[in-house]
Amino acid sequence: MKKRIVSWMMVLVMAVTMIFGGSAAAFAGTNDGAGANAKSVGSKDAGGLKWSFSPPSDASGIVPGKYITSPAMWKDYLYVAAGKTLYKLDKHTGNIAGKAVLSKGCAFWGIAPTVDEEGGRIFVAQDGATVAIVDAESMQIIKEVTYASGETNHQGISPVIYDKDTHSVYTGSWTGKSGVGGTYARIDLDRLNAADQGVTVLAKDAHRGFYWAGACVKDNKVVFGSEAYNGTSKLYAYDLDTAAYKSCDLNASVRSTVVSHGADYYVATYDGKLYKFGLNGDGTPNLQGSPVGLPGGLSICTPVIYNNKMYVGGNTGIAVIEPATMRTVTTLNTPGKVPSITIKDENNIYCTYYKEPGGIYNAASGTDYFIPDKDMQQYGISSIIADGDILYYKNDSGNLMAVKPAYSIEGAQISWKDQKFVYNGKEQRPQDITVILNGKKLTVGTDYRVAYENNAKAGTGNVIVTGTGEYARTVSKTFTIQRANIAKASVKLAKSSFAYNGKVRKPAVTVTLNGKKLTAKDFQVTYAGNRKKVGTYKVTVKGAGNYAGTAAKAVKFKILPQKTAISKVTAGKKSMTVKWKKKTAQTAGYQIQYGLKKNFKGAKTAVVRKNKTTAKEIAKLKAKKKYYVRVRTYQKAGGKTYYSSWSKAKSVKIK
Repeated sequence: MKKRIVSWMMVLVMAVTMIFGGSAAAFAGTNDGAGANAKSVGSKDAGGLKWSFSPPSDASGIVPGKYITSPAMWKDYLYVAAGKTLYKLDKHTGNIAGKAVLSKGCAFWGIAPTVDEEGGRIFVAQDGATVAIVDAESMQIIKEVTYASGETNHQGISPVIYDKDTHSVYTGSWTGKSGVGGTYARIDLDRLNAADQGVTVLAKDAHRGFYWAGACVKDNKVVFGSEAYNGTSKLYAYDLDTAAYKSCDLNASVRSTVVSHGADYYVATYDGKLYKFGLNGDGTPNLQGSPVGLPGGLSICTPVIYNNKMYVGGNTGIAVIEPATMRTVTTLNTPGKVPSITIKDENNIYCTYYKEPGGIYNAASGTDYFIPDKDMQQYGISSIIADGDILYYKNDSGNLMAVKPAYSIEGAQISWKDQKFVYNGKEQRPQDITVILNGKKLTVGTDYRVAYENNAKAGTGNVIVTGTGEYARTVSKTFTIQRANIAKASVKLAKSSFAYNGKVRKPAVTVTLNGKKLTAKDFQVTYAGNRKKVGTYKVTVKGAGNYAGTAAKAVKFKILPQKTAISKVTAGKKSMTVKWKKKTAQTAGYQIQYGLKKNFKGAKTAVVRKNKTTAKEIAKLKAKKKYYVRVRTYQKAGGKTYYSSWSKAKSVKIK
């Protein structure tokens, strides 16, 4: 997973709902539930990626990826905005067919463009309370209209609703600051060259802005909602004939588009309620009955009406409601918040969701229809554009994706020839992979591609087969990578002997296997005994992590008695007396070596068997000769005698 890269206050994409159609605009059809006639998506039950598009950096410095709007479609083209660029894309290939440079650009994840299908115009909501009007064919800017004077800091994050009957577009602005208002306006497309550029302000609220607030235009009435201020939002109904509005209060922000069905209107609120209302004789919105709670208590979803049922997304699912009675018929569970619903029929109800992997979910069947590849997985808050069997949408990875019907590969059987895998520090990959689906052998590169996970370490590796071409989804099979045996490893100690000091000794260990030096996480070391006293101690090395077994070659180290030093040597008549420092801890006595040669070749040895004795006279020496002498301690342990290192030698001339 990937972490969430935007907060709710930054998400600037309006989510809409629609019915499957061959040519659907992103925000079309707010009257009577939206959309065109349903078309079949074929018999294939999964969605596969046809192509994807991620915008390059534009002149404003917008980076590829996250800054991209939901799509709009006109004829054979899709339109998406990123920063200050509006892209025209070939809907069949995703290739760029044209661009328009916007003066102000979209705010972060901006509102999807809107299409005037008959007039061939694209409408783009921009910052600064501005709408760009672009020729869909030539991509020339026709006009950029600012509908609110002095609102340069206002973000254009309400959808631009085009109404062909009034030949106008409707939208609103928002500042992102609590208590700072916004403007909702009409732009009359027949009056663009007038002094006011065709702008009529429908509502200007000093405290409440308009965030994802789409208008329903019907019978010369424009109905829309606002953000909440001090817990109260406004529901506006503007009369185009009288040029005045009426309003009523709601208890939560409206972040969706108002829709109508018959004589009634419906709107979902941010706190997860669906309201039904009408208009009184004077045009005042009149709430009818109690609102209906939506799944999970949050909604940013525009209702859609299909076959006399209303579908509204909430925080955890989709409520299916009878519009007349406002009775909830059933609830369809979803993976997360539902910003958008697209309906083919009652068995195919598609939605995006605000959660990774950010695919397309079929809420009717309770299954994923499309799951993006890992590098395109992110939260989804996009509307879905349907063109026959092809779905177009984007998620917050910043990729616009074209999704086609495909056969699901999830039931395929994966096999390969018998192979043994042993950890060697490199990736392990089964060879001669075969994929069979419903008795048919699929072709790698055409029908599927293969990837691997967890295949460089001992444990369980994973072969992941992802459908391509006519196939979609993924299926996987595991294989085992055995741990490498450490039996033949070479083990060396940093020190093989220590002088007794009363403390525990723990020599560092170096382990080498097949020329590779292992790290501390590759093995465990066990030291025998308390390792304080004089003696011999065994060190055992066992494999860990990617290694198993025990190093066959045993290694040992010794703790020797502590060293002493000669304090004085006194010559006598054919004798000498040697004195040394007393060492009683972990010693049994002392060994004295003396001779005529400095290298002690041919020297003799005397033993002192009491460790408290600190002097000894050595007789029967040759007169007038120079003798060399040194001393060491000894200790007996486990049937063995251990000696310290020799003291520094001293010499004396015998009398």
